[in-house]
Amino acid sequence: MLLYNNLEETRLSEYDVYWVNFVRLFFPSFIFLIFLFLLSVFEFLIPRGTQSLTYSALSRCRNRQLTQVK
Repeated sequence: MLLYNNLEETRLSEYDVYWVNFVRLFFPSFIFLIFLFLLSVFEFLIPRGTQSLTYSALSRCRNRQLTQVK
């Protein structure tokens, strides 16, 4: 695999190509997981009572289960 950097030809070893492909495939997933983690941290740092995302999602799930039982 060839990378052109500042008009210089750089040849990568197979090991380097492996890591370049790994980063290209999984970097967006890492960014998304970090975003979810930060979202959950800020959710608990800034409690909004019944307006929080997790509370509303859990209450909807619980209400759905209660209506199915009846």
